[in-house]
Amino acid sequence: MATRPPAAKRETMMFAPLNRLSIRNRIWSIVAIFIGSILLTSVIDIATLRNGLHQDKEGTIRQLVENAHSVLAHYQELERSGSLSRAAAQAMAIATIKGMRYNGKEYFWLNDNQIPPRMLMHPILPELDGQPLLDDKFNCVTSMRSSTEGPFVPTDGKKNLLQAFAELVAETGHGYVTYPWPKVNADGKGTPDRFPKLSYVKGFAPWGWTVGSGIYIDDIDAAVQARAIHHLLILLGIASSLLLLASLIARSITIPLKATMRAMHDIARGDAGLDQRLTVEGRSEIADLAGNFNEMLDHIERRDEALREQQAGLEQEVLRRTASLREANRQLDTELAERKRIEKIIGAGKSRMHALLDATDEAVMLLAPDATVLEINAFAAHRFGKTPQQMIGTNFIDHMPPELAKTRSAMMRSAVATGDIVRFQDQRGSTWFDNNLYPVKDEGGVVESVAVFAKDISEQKRVQMDEELFLQLGTVLMRWGVDSRAIAQIFCDGILPMFNLDAACIVVIGKDGQLSLAATAGNVARTAIEDVPGSGDESLACQPLAELIASGRHQVVHIEDESCPLCAANPQAPSARTAILLPLKIHGEQWGALALYGKEPDQFDDSLLQQRLLASANRLVITLESALRQERLALFDLALAEVGNAVMITDVADKIIWVNHAFTQLSGYTNEELHGQPPRIFNSGTQDAVFFRHFWDSISGGKTWRGDIVNRRKDGSLYTASQMVTPLFNAEGKISHYIAVLEDISERKRQEEELRKNYEHLRALNEQLENAQNQLLQSEKMASIGQLAAGVAHEINNPIGFVNSNLGTLKNYVDELLSVIHAYSAADPLLAGHPEFSASIAARKAEADLDFLGDDIQSLIKESREGIARVTRIVQDLKDFSRIDSMDWAQANLEQGLDSTLNIAMNEIKFKADIVKEYAGIPDIECLGSQLNQVFMNLLVNAAHAIETHGTITIRTGTTDNAVWVEIADTGRGIPPENLKRIFDPFFTTKAVGKGTGLGLSLAYSIVQKHHGKLEVSSKVGVGSCFRVEIPVRQPAPT
Repeated sequence: MATRPPAAKRETMMFAPLNRLSIRNRIWSIVAIFIGSILLTSVIDIATLRNGLHQDKEGTIRQLVENAHSVLAHYQELERSGSLSRAAAQAMAIATIKGMRYNGKEYFWLNDNQIPPRMLMHPILPELDGQPLLDDKFNCVTSMRSSTEGPFVPTDGKKNLLQAFAELVAETGHGYVTYPWPKVNADGKGTPDRFPKLSYVKGFAPWGWTVGSGIYIDDIDAAVQARAIHHLLILLGIASSLLLLASLIARSITIPLKATMRAMHDIARGDAGLDQRLTVEGRSEIADLAGNFNEMLDHIERRDEALREQQAGLEQEVLRRTASLREANRQLDTELAERKRIEKIIGAGKSRMHALLDATDEAVMLLAPDATVLEINAFAAHRFGKTPQQMIGTNFIDHMPPELAKTRSAMMRSAVATGDIVRFQDQRGSTWFDNNLYPVKDEGGVVESVAVFAKDISEQKRVQMDEELFLQLGTVLMRWGVDSRAIAQIFCDGILPMFNLDAACIVVIGKDGQLSLAATAGNVARTAIEDVPGSGDESLACQPLAELIASGRHQVVHIEDESCPLCAANPQAPSARTAILLPLKIHGEQWGALALYGKEPDQFDDSLLQQRLLASANRLVITLESALRQERLALFDLALAEVGNAVMITDVADKIIWVNHAFTQLSGYTNEELHGQPPRIFNSGTQDAVFFRHFWDSISGGKTWRGDIVNRRKDGSLYTASQMVTPLFNAEGKISHYIAVLEDISERKRQEEELRKNYEHLRALNEQLENAQNQLLQSEKMASIGQLAAGVAHEINNPIGFVNSNLGTLKNYVDELLSVIHAYSAADPLLAGHPEFSASIAARKAEADLDFLGDDIQSLIKESREGIARVTRIVQDLKDFSRIDSMDWAQANLEQGLDSTLNIAMNEIKFKADIVKEYAGIPDIECLGSQLNQVFMNLLVNAAHAIETHGTITIRTGTTDNAVWVEIADTGRGIPPENLKRIFDPFFTTKAVGKGTGLGLSLAYSIVQKHHGKLEVSSKVGVGSCFRVEIPVRQPAPT
């Protein structure tokens, strides 16, 4: 039978691993273990933070997508009930979701579940609508999860977004997807970098759609990094302090021990006698060891001295026992010193651990299985109004209020009985706690204590309840369209448990300052509010409420201190003695006030709580604005339904969604027959495609279109309507609907048509009279020009004829005289013998400059003959221009006519412009040449007058099918657009008085029309004008 070793040996065996370490290394091991435990705690906290933030993100995006899903369900219900067609319901659902935003610019999208799936609506990137998104940039899914809990399944990072959505919907109907995605800049464009994003999608089976949205989760890493840096700084501070302290402690222990061991070693080896002594410093165990060592040496010396006086035979035995005793004492002193040192280190570590726990903002305690407090940090003790010393040794359950004692006692028993971690949440007053119980087991697995961590999560809980409340408000407002008072009542009912309030109410402040109660909840009497005036007599007014109305700032009322005598004296006031009044401003005006009554006197003194309540009040204002807007829209709908004019509203898909009674009477269709139909069912065929293209270009460009249109009734009859179509814009500035207002003007149109026909008849008669006058004027003018040309030609031709003949004879005479002179020059050598004659002749030649005279007289005769030829040509051009010899239709060449006209008009043109001719060699045409020359004369002179300094006039000719054309273009000032429409009107001129009659272009236009041609003009101010004359080669046969 085996026997157990002695206790000392068991202890030696127990500490055998530690005995292999030096004292310094043992100290470092304790420090390392302590730092490691802190590091492990920090890692657990950071991981818990990351998981919590990620779960918050998941819950937030899932709730938002559920809201969008409820919008689809709402419109599908309208489709199922027959209120809307499927197309109309889907279009309105898309428009509604397209306009939904959260966090300022986050949005929702829609895709279908086809193979491959397509994007139905993307509010930020409309170019993706209808696309399957197969580009590589959409193959970026990093992980997926088909349930609301559990781990994400990683992918290879190349999975298509829409394919991932479709797989999740096909598997469970919903799920999460993570992927990198660019963020949206202020200008609406994506950033070049991508950031991690979490999206939640949910399928909508009735329509085969999937709705989804995503939020960026890169802020999780930022928060985790901040927490990690915080823990790291704490760890570095603690580690630095511990290392420094451990180093000092180790040196304070090892240095004296080494001195003692050296002394013992020297004595043992005989290198020193028993007369040496150790220095004793301080009162520590090391000092005691040195003192004991010195005392031991003294004792040994005394005993040696006594033994030397005894028997010499006992000396060896004494020495042996002395050495044994010395070794035993040394071991005992060493173990005692080591134990005291370890106890001191453990005590110091425990103090530091308490300091670390006291620094946290969580309640931390260690409880015995019977709930006796073993350890507790200052934060937890403060919660009960006590110190840790007052709490230790007491039963934790005895400090609990009755509403929490039963629950926490049961959870404590469960943790002790099962040994499992227990997590639960409970509430005390307005405070919510997140409790975690961690059983601490001994080596046998028995729970010997329970570590309790309790964290105040009131703010997170209020945020969650606040979101749920406003989600409920948004849902009832969207589905049932309740009024503002119903919204106020739901808010009052919901905010009571959120802040543990005694009562809440919302009052509406009238224009006269009187109050009306909109909603109440809790312990508040209706007459307590309605009987309190908001302004007027200061002795009767509620002072805080009056201050709120005057300043627009929230007010905290301590009723118990009689801050408002009226509130304190009101026997029907709420039982609470403190309240906060929050302003409710709509469109910058004081609409009302939110009054909240607390259960505790100082409940609203916290500034952070005041800001939290102000934020809730501001969100309530937004919801109230929506409710009031719906009330106004309902009123507008009633007004439109009863207005006398016909009114029709269509969506952007060109489907009728609403008409009033006047419209059904005008069109002959019922409301049911028109709903979902396109407006083209009224098309009468009277308006052409150009009309409708201009119509759609106008309204699709955001402009209001006004005009008359002929429509067809249900019975086939036509009517004329004066119609105004105005586009309506959504919150994003995009067109969402069109509203058309029509007035039947058929009778007025009939009367206008009769007036128009009478006017046209009178205008035709007037035009005939004007044409007759113009033709008479033109005939008289051409007759005058012809007579003038005939007289000029007759008077000039005769003198020009004999002048030209005389110049020819004169040239012959001069030539003969010059030949005689040259002949005489040949006899100059013969006169050399007669110096007197030779000198006289040479002097005469030099005086007359005979050589120059001979050359110059030939030049003068040539220039004179050229001038006579030019005069002859001008006379001929004048005859051609006036055609005095014929006024009948004949073949003529327009390029020759242009040259003749230029020759006559050159004096008007040569100082103002350069002439550029671009003739194409056109054929002769049948025309009245003199009249067309008059047209060209007017156009050329006008072109010269249009040039202010100096420019260019370009004359071009060419042919088209069975016609020739002439263009006269200038680089003048151009014709303003408002004058182009009247340029050919009789007597219209832009010249100064006396500078023009306004008949030139009008007569030119008449002449071209007489030739069955066209006279057109194009002009640009500051660039110039171009007139184009087009005349057929053959005139049509007269009828």
